[in-house]
Amino acid sequence: MVATARRVFSNGETELLGIWSYYYAYFYGLLSKYHPRTVLDIGAANGAWVRFLRDRGMDCHGLDVKDNPLMKAEASHLPFKSGCFDLVSMMEVIEHISYNQSWKTLQEVARVLRRESILFMTTPNGNSARKRLYSLIRKRWCESGDHCNLYTPQKLEEQLSELGFERVILQTFPLYVPFVGRWKIGLEFLFKLRRFGGGLNSYILGVYSNRGP
Repeated sequence: MVATARRVFSNGETELLGIWSYYYAYFYGLLSKYHPRTVLDIGAANGAWVRFLRDRGMDCHGLDVKDNPLMKAEASHLPFKSGCFDLVSMMEVIEHISYNQSWKTLQEVARVLRRESILFMTTPNGNSARKRLYSLIRKRWCESGDHCNLYTPQKLEEQLSELGFERVILQTFPLYVPFVGRWKIGLEFLFKLRRFGGGLNSYILGVYSNRGP
Protein backbone atom coordinates (compact mmCIF):
# COMPACT_ATOMS: atom_id res chain seq x y z
CA MET A 1 0.00 0.00 0.00
CA VAL A 2 2.71 2.47 1.02
CA ALA A 3 4.91 1.48 -1.92
CA THR A 4 2.01 2.15 -4.30
CA ALA A 5 1.49 5.60 -2.84
CA ARG A 6 5.14 6.44 -3.34
CA ARG A 7 4.95 5.45 -7.01
CA VAL A 8 1.83 7.48 -7.70
CA PHE A 9 2.49 10.66 -5.74
CA SER A 10 5.11 13.35 -5.77
CA ASN A 11 6.53 14.16 -2.36
CA GLY A 12 4.54 17.38 -2.29
CA GLU A 13 1.21 15.62 -2.94
CA THR A 14 1.79 12.98 -0.30
CA GLU A 15 2.60 15.67 2.22
CA LEU A 16 -0.45 17.78 1.28
CA LEU A 17 -3.04 14.98 1.32
CA GLY A 18 -1.64 13.11 4.30
CA ILE A 19 -3.31 9.74 4.86
CA TRP A 20 -5.63 10.24 1.87
CA SER A 21 -2.58 9.88 -0.38
CA TYR A 22 -2.50 6.17 0.49
CA TYR A 23 -6.21 5.66 -0.04
CA TYR A 24 -6.13 7.59 -3.32
CA ALA A 25 -3.23 5.45 -4.51
CA TYR A 26 -5.16 2.29 -3.70
CA PHE A 27 -8.33 3.55 -5.40
CA TYR A 28 -6.39 4.74 -8.45
CA GLY A 29 -4.75 1.32 -8.79
CA LEU A 30 -8.20 -0.29 -8.91
CA LEU A 31 -9.73 2.18 -11.36
CA SER A 32 -6.93 3.01 -13.80
CA LYS A 33 -7.17 -0.44 -15.44
CA TYR A 34 -10.54 0.64 -16.90
CA HIS A 35 -8.84 3.60 -18.66
CA PRO A 36 -11.50 6.22 -17.88
CA ARG A 37 -11.18 9.47 -19.80
CA THR A 38 -14.19 11.41 -18.52
CA VAL A 39 -14.96 11.33 -14.79
CA LEU A 40 -17.59 12.82 -12.49
CA ASP A 41 -16.90 12.99 -8.76
CA ILE A 42 -20.09 13.44 -6.71
CA GLY A 43 -19.49 14.87 -3.24
CA ALA A 44 -16.22 16.42 -4.33
CA ALA A 45 -15.82 18.68 -1.26
CA ASN A 46 -12.56 20.62 -1.76
CA GLY A 47 -11.79 18.86 -5.03
CA ALA A 48 -8.70 16.90 -3.95
CA TRP A 49 -9.73 13.70 -5.79
CA VAL A 50 -10.71 15.74 -8.86
CA ARG A 51 -7.31 17.42 -8.96
CA PHE A 52 -5.60 14.09 -8.39
CA LEU A 53 -7.31 12.58 -11.46
CA ARG A 54 -6.83 15.69 -13.60
CA ASP A 55 -3.11 15.56 -12.86
CA ARG A 56 -3.17 12.05 -14.36
CA GLY A 57 -4.71 13.19 -17.62
CA MET A 58 -8.42 12.60 -16.96
CA ASP A 59 -11.17 15.06 -17.81
CA CYS A 60 -12.65 15.14 -14.33
CA HIS A 61 -15.63 17.19 -13.09
CA GLY A 62 -16.66 17.52 -9.47
CA LEU A 63 -19.81 18.66 -7.70
CA ASP A 64 -21.17 18.97 -4.19
CA VAL A 65 -24.36 20.27 -2.56
CA LYS A 66 -22.22 22.59 -0.46
CA ASP A 67 -20.23 25.53 -1.78
CA ASN A 68 -16.93 24.26 -3.16
CA PRO A 69 -14.29 25.30 -5.72
CA LEU A 70 -15.91 23.17 -8.45
CA MET A 71 -19.70 23.04 -9.00
CA LYS A 72 -22.69 23.24 -6.67
CA ALA A 73 -25.47 20.83 -7.69
CA GLU A 74 -27.81 18.14 -6.39
CA ALA A 75 -26.78 14.55 -7.13
CA SER A 76 -30.44 13.69 -7.80
CA HIS A 77 -30.53 16.23 -10.68
CA LEU A 78 -27.17 16.01 -12.42
CA PRO A 79 -26.56 18.89 -14.86
CA PHE A 80 -25.01 16.69 -17.54
CA LYS A 81 -26.30 15.01 -20.67
CA SER A 82 -26.90 11.27 -20.76
CA GLY A 83 -24.03 8.88 -21.41
CA CYS A 84 -21.18 11.36 -21.08
CA PHE A 85 -18.93 9.79 -18.40
CA ASP A 86 -16.66 6.74 -18.28
CA LEU A 87 -16.48 6.81 -14.47
CA VAL A 88 -18.59 8.26 -11.66
CA SER A 89 -17.09 8.26 -8.16
CA MET A 90 -19.05 8.69 -4.92
CA MET A 91 -16.71 8.51 -1.94
CA GLU A 92 -18.46 8.78 1.45
CA VAL A 93 -21.60 10.22 -0.16
CA ILE A 94 -24.47 7.72 -0.26
CA GLU A 95 -24.74 7.54 3.55
CA HIS A 96 -25.62 11.26 3.59
CA ILE A 97 -28.67 10.70 1.36
CA SER A 98 -31.94 9.18 2.55
CA TYR A 99 -32.61 5.67 1.28
CA ASN A 100 -35.57 6.84 -0.82
CA GLN A 101 -33.55 9.69 -2.35
CA SER A 102 -30.62 7.37 -3.03
CA TRP A 103 -32.66 5.58 -5.71
CA LYS A 104 -33.12 8.82 -7.66
CA THR A 105 -29.45 9.67 -7.24
CA LEU A 106 -28.26 6.29 -8.50
CA GLN A 107 -30.72 6.44 -11.42
CA GLU A 108 -29.14 9.77 -12.37
CA VAL A 109 -25.70 8.21 -12.09
CA ALA A 110 -26.77 5.41 -14.43
CA ARG A 111 -28.14 8.00 -16.86
CA VAL A 112 -24.92 10.03 -17.15
CA LEU A 113 -22.68 6.94 -17.36
CA ARG A 114 -21.95 5.35 -20.70
CA ARG A 115 -23.11 1.77 -20.98
CA GLU A 116 -20.62 -0.64 -19.38
CA SER A 117 -18.79 2.27 -17.72
CA ILE A 118 -17.85 2.30 -14.05
CA LEU A 119 -19.44 3.47 -10.80
CA PHE A 120 -17.00 3.63 -7.88
CA MET A 121 -18.36 4.01 -4.33
CA THR A 122 -17.19 3.93 -0.73
CA THR A 123 -19.44 4.11 2.32
CA PRO A 124 -19.30 3.12 6.01
CA ASN A 125 -19.83 -0.59 6.59
CA GLY A 126 -22.93 -1.30 8.70
CA ASN A 127 -21.60 -4.79 9.47
CA SER A 128 -18.41 -3.52 11.07
CA ALA A 129 -17.63 -3.91 14.75
CA ARG A 130 -17.13 -0.14 14.94
CA LYS A 131 -20.67 0.60 13.79
CA ARG A 132 -22.15 -2.01 16.09
CA LEU A 133 -20.26 -0.53 19.02
CA TYR A 134 -21.61 2.95 18.26
CA SER A 135 -25.11 1.48 18.05
CA LEU A 136 -24.76 0.06 21.54
CA ILE A 137 -23.24 3.17 23.07
CA ARG A 138 -25.26 5.88 21.33
CA LYS A 139 -28.36 3.98 20.16
CA ARG A 140 -27.60 5.00 16.60
CA TRP A 141 -25.63 3.33 13.87
CA CYS A 142 -22.87 5.87 13.42
CA GLU A 143 -21.14 8.70 15.16
CA SER A 144 -21.93 11.39 12.60
CA GLY A 145 -25.34 13.02 12.83
CA ASP A 146 -25.58 13.67 9.09
CA HIS A 147 -25.23 9.97 8.22
CA CYS A 148 -28.81 8.87 7.61
CA ASN A 149 -28.48 5.79 5.40
CA LEU A 150 -26.78 2.63 6.66
CA TYR A 151 -25.35 0.21 4.09
CA THR A 152 -24.02 -3.29 4.37
CA PRO A 153 -22.29 -4.97 1.41
CA GLN A 154 -25.46 -7.02 0.82
CA LYS A 155 -27.76 -3.98 0.81
CA LEU A 156 -25.48 -2.09 -1.58
CA GLU A 157 -25.33 -5.09 -3.90
CA GLU A 158 -29.10 -5.52 -3.94
CA GLN A 159 -29.86 -1.87 -4.68
CA LEU A 160 -27.29 -1.48 -7.44
CA SER A 161 -28.25 -4.79 -9.03
CA GLU A 162 -31.89 -3.70 -9.22
CA LEU A 163 -30.79 -0.50 -10.96
CA GLY A 164 -28.91 -2.40 -13.67
CA PHE A 165 -25.37 -2.31 -12.26
CA GLU A 166 -23.19 -5.41 -12.27
CA ARG A 167 -20.61 -5.99 -9.55
CA VAL A 168 -16.96 -5.91 -10.56
CA ILE A 169 -15.43 -5.49 -7.09
CA LEU A 170 -17.12 -5.48 -3.68
CA GLN A 171 -14.83 -5.46 -0.68
CA THR A 172 -14.38 -3.89 2.72
CA PHE A 173 -11.36 -2.01 3.99
CA PRO A 174 -10.13 -0.68 7.34
CA LEU A 175 -10.51 2.68 8.95
CA TYR A 176 -7.41 4.83 9.25
CA VAL A 177 -6.35 5.13 12.88
CA PRO A 178 -4.05 8.14 13.37
CA PHE A 179 -1.89 6.70 16.13
CA VAL A 180 -1.39 3.44 14.17
CA GLY A 181 -1.40 4.70 10.59
CA ARG A 182 1.17 7.39 11.33
CA TRP A 183 3.99 4.99 10.44
CA LYS A 184 4.59 2.82 7.39
CA ILE A 185 4.32 -0.41 9.38
CA GLY A 186 1.01 0.78 10.85
CA LEU A 187 -0.53 1.47 7.45
CA GLU A 188 0.57 -1.89 6.09
CA PHE A 189 -0.84 -3.63 9.16
CA LEU A 190 -4.22 -1.91 8.78
CA PHE A 191 -4.60 -2.98 5.17
CA LYS A 192 -3.54 -6.55 5.95
CA LEU A 193 -6.51 -6.71 8.32
CA ARG A 194 -8.84 -6.51 5.30
CA ARG A 195 -8.38 -10.21 4.54
CA PHE A 196 -9.88 -11.20 7.89
CA GLY A 197 -13.40 -10.09 6.98
CA GLY A 198 -15.94 -7.30 7.23
CA GLY A 199 -16.16 -7.17 11.02
CA LEU A 200 -12.75 -5.51 11.26
CA ASN A 201 -13.28 -3.29 8.21
CA SER A 202 -15.13 -0.03 8.72
CA TYR A 203 -15.78 0.86 5.06
CA ILE A 204 -17.29 -0.70 1.94
CA LEU A 205 -15.72 -0.27 -1.50
CA GLY A 206 -17.71 -1.09 -4.61
CA VAL A 207 -16.81 -1.00 -8.30
CA TYR A 208 -19.81 -1.61 -10.56
CA SER A 209 -20.37 -1.69 -14.30
CA ASN A 210 -23.39 0.12 -15.73
CA ARG A 211 -25.27 -2.53 -17.74
CA GLY A 212 -28.33 -0.39 -18.35
CA PRO A 213 -31.98 -1.20 -17.57
